[in-house]
Amino acid sequence: MDKQLRASQDIGGTIQQIDFENLRVQNYEFQAGIDDHNEQLKTLKFINAEWHTKLERNKVQLARLMEKRTNVGTDIAIVSLLLLHVQKSRFHFNDLYA
Repeated sequence: MDKQLRASQDIGGTIQQIDFENLRVQNYEFQAGIDDHNEQLKTLKFINAEWHTKLERNKVQLARLMEKRTNVGTDIAIVSLLLLHVQKSRFHFNDLYA
């Protein structure tokens, strides 16, 4: 009976050791997966930072272009009024000296 108890304890110890080794392998595999995902996350964060920088730069450029567009629109309106004024003055001049 004593031999059976020792054999059973030895088997139990061996099973515990095997379970521990299996858990250690699984832990290693999970940790490797976590490390891979962390690398992917770092890469995505870097790409996101680059795109954010480009977006901000383009926002500034767009604001400048919109301001120029407004200025050009104002300039066109002023020149159109001047041309209209010159045209009216020319007609008035032609009427006076015709």
